[in-house]
Amino acid sequence: MLTKTITNSKTQVFKPIILLALVLAIWILPTASSHALGLTIIQQRVLLIFIFAVIMWVTEYIPAWITSVSVTTLSLLTVSDSALNIFKASLEGEELLSSKALIATFADPIIFFYRWVYIGCRRLEIPDRP
Repeated sequence: MLTKTITNSKTQVFKPIILLALVLAIWILPTASSHALGLTIIQQRVLLIFIFAVIMWVTEYIPAWITSVSVTTLSLLTVSDSALNIFKASLEGEELLSSKALIATFADPIIFFYRWVYIGCRRLEIPDRP
């Protein structure tokens, strides 16, 4: 029983470190390899944010809703017109994504409908799965 607890605690410590190292390794890969594919810097960043989201969803290390919010936040901070200055400096001459368009995806009526259905099911205590 003690060895199982030690193994679980090691997994809890090393799993986020490995995930973070993987995402950072992909982020700092040379851009020359991506230019061979014909990707711009913005396209590279969006691809890396997508890879981050897939890794977080597959491993389920953090809840899905936190992953979705972090993807939107990373997009706003790295590839939108309201990006941080350190990310804007390397993007001269490239068209940045509109921050209003990124945020507008959360204001879609279908998204609100799903949110209210989910909240309603929780209020009525309807189970997620049979």
